[in-house]
Parts: sequence; C-alpha cells; structure tokens
Amino acid sequence: MAITIKDVAKKANTSVATVSRVMNNSTNVSPDLKKRVQKVIKELNYQPNEVAKSLKKEKTNMVGVLISDITNPFFSSIVKGIEDVLDKENYTVILGNTAESVDIEKKYINKLINKQIDGFIISSTSDYGEHFSTIINENIPLLFVNRRPKGFENNLILTDNFKGGYIATKHLIELGHKRIGAILGPQNLNTGIERRRGYEAALKENNIEIKEKYIKIGDFKRQSGYNLSKELINNDDPPTSIFVSNNEMTLGVVEALNKLNISIPRDISLVGFDYSEWMRVVNPRITCIVQQAYQMGEEAAKRMLYLLNREDKLCSDEKYKKILSPEFLDGNSTRYLDS
Repeated sequence: MAITIKDVAKKANTSVATVSRVMNNSTNVSPDLKKRVQKVIKELNYQPNEVAKSLKKEKTNMVGVLISDITNPFFSSIVKGIEDVLDKENYTVILGNTAESVDIEKKYINKLINKQIDGFIISSTSDYGEHFSTIINENIPLLFVNRRPKGFENNLILTDNFKGGYIATKHLIELGHKRIGAILGPQNLNTGIERRRGYEAALKENNIEIKEKYIKIGDFKRQSGYNLSKELINNDDPPTSIFVSNNEMTLGVVEALNKLNISIPRDISLVGFDYSEWMRVVNPRITCIVQQAYQMGEEAAKRMLYLLNREDKLCSDEKYKKILSPEFLDGNSTRYLDS
C-alpha cells in the first residue's frame, strides 16, 4: 500500500498542512517540527515527487473564526465586523459555532488546520486553553477576541469588562439602591469574572455589603436569566434592582418579571450588559452597558491582516492587547429608589 501524506502527518504527530509546509520549504514551521517531519518522511521512504502531487497551495486566503454562540447578536456583530474587513482583502471567513463546548472547539481547530487555514480568530469557550498550543505549534496566526484564555497575553481584542460591571452597579447605587442583585456569567470565563469584580468593586467603594444571596451565577443563556431572577425575587429580602451581565440573560429576566407581574422600573430597576435590538423596542427600554462588538470584529480583522503579512506570523517579539471601553446607554428601566 502506498504511503500517503496522511501517514506522514499521523506518525509525526502533526497535520497534513504542516507536512505540506515542510515539503514546500516554508519558513512558517519551527526548526524542531521540521526536523521531526523530515525524519518521518525518510523513515517511511515517502518520495518528494509523490508529496508534490498531494500538496495544496500554502496560502488559502481563509481565516477561521470560532465563536461560542452564533445565536447571540453580540457575537454576530463581531463576525460582521471581521467579515467586512477581511472581504475587502479577498479573505474568506470560515465560521464555526462551538456552542460553548471545548470538545467542539478542538474539533474545529483540527479540521481547519488540516484545511491549511491561514489564521484563527477565536472567542474561546472557557479559560482552559491548552489545546490552542496546537495552532501555535503549527505557526498559524492566532488572535483572541472578547474572551482571554489563561496564559495568553498576546494578540487580544477585549472589552473592559471590569469597567462595564462597575458602571452598571454604580448607576444603581447613585439612584439610591443598596440591595442590588447580580446575575453573572460563568466564573470560568474572564468575562464572567471581571464583570463580577466590577460589580463588587462598586459596592465596596460605597460601603455596601456584598451579600452572596444577591449573587447568582448563570451561563449567559436566556433560560438561566429567567430562572435566576425568580430566585432573587423569592428571596426573603429581595433586591430593589438587578444587574444582569449579558443580553441573553437580560431577556430571560424581563420575561420572568413580566410573568410575575413585577413592573420595571416601578417595582424593580434593571441594568443589562450588551445591547440587542429588542432592548430598544420593549417598554421600558433597557438601560444597559454597550460593548463595541462590531468595532471589536474590525480590530480583530485588521490585526489578523497584520499578522498574515509578517514573516513572523506569531509576532513573538511583541505584545498586542487592545481594550475597548464599554459605553453606558440610558433607557428607562431604572428609577430613583423612594426613601
């Protein structure tokens, strides 16, 4: 049976794309990895002329974009910003919805590497990030948008989540609220962690006790907002206001409060995080912290183009982190608390 390029990749514990790069004498392969592949080629007696027949061109003009929830308008806006920039430079976006699953994320990464993807823009599913080393080992440009896995400090496009959580909570405090509930995101994500830190910092600064009974941890999904708001309302000393740390959970909160015939803001004030079109058309309009999602996508795409045009694709000699400031959008879902 003839030896194939897949056999070489399997034995060398790398991808078909990497074998292709080695056979093309690409500089975009680390010396150690190149030696390993060449050793396997020799051991298997894999002939260069046969390899050439199987190789695809090195550059595909494709960028893989992996996001955790395509149904969330926030992520859709990020993707739109990426596409609008890359399309002008004749790059195609290959979109993968990881559905908040690390296993799905890993599968997409492996599939796209084998398709010789030129670069990756990823909003990770968790702070766990060991599997991203596969991309780095292949010397493929990697950029993180919105979320930052632990251990990665380069090529980041993020929101100042601490500031957003702080501003939202401070707004409620300035309206006289002290019993401020919080429905927060997963605490294995920097977005969930930093928004909580902002919430707690505002309380501490104003000498308001942080009470665990007012803090609920959700999963950034609509149903968790719905369920957790009911838990807050059923508290023996319910909050007079709620900060909700993403748009999907905010929608769930609004649904729950409507079902319970609790008026916003007469009975309870509400501040959300992330803007969605539904917030503009509901009554009352939702006061929220707005992330610059489309701009985040644009910045990510511009940075990716920079990486793709450099000889050192990983830019190991520099550190790049862009933090976008969130904006406060005042609706009419909050009010001064009666004394």
